[in-house]
Amino acid sequence: MSTLILIFAASLAVVGIVGCFMPVVPGPLLSYCGVLCLLATDAPPSMTTLVAFGAATIVVSILDYVIPMAGAKRFNCSKMGTWGAAIGTIVGVFFFPFGLVLGPFLGAFIVELIVKKSVAAAALGGIGALLGFLASVFMKMLLCVGMLAYVIFG
Repeated sequence: MSTLILIFAASLAVVGIVGCFMPVVPGPLLSYCGVLCLLATDAPPSMTTLVAFGAATIVVSILDYVIPMAGAKRFNCSKMGTWGAAIGTIVGVFFFPFGLVLGPFLGAFIVELIVKKSVAAAALGGIGALLGFLASVFMKMLLCVGMLAYVIFG
């Protein structure tokens, strides 16, 4: 029975890693559920481990919304451009895999052009949105890979 639980926990952690690239899939939460599955095994994780991974999951989930907007703002993207990046990210899911990278950039770029910014300023806002999105994905990946490693190697 323990082997089945480990396989299920590892599967959740792997789906969590895939979810890091998909804005609508809660990757870190799924990976954390994989860690929680280990409670039903012969060698459950310590309370410290559960709290640490749980807190990291909450923090990363919050930062997942903050970092892309901060990246766009850092490159002087307007509030409307930031919304364009968010919408571009969601639309980009439907054009996997290139849409995931181009979506935030194009969303911010197009909205910035509509808001009457120059092409250079719009491109800069789009680059900021893209860099913020990539930083967010990287952060989620680090956490999810760490949880997968914990599930596998304990």
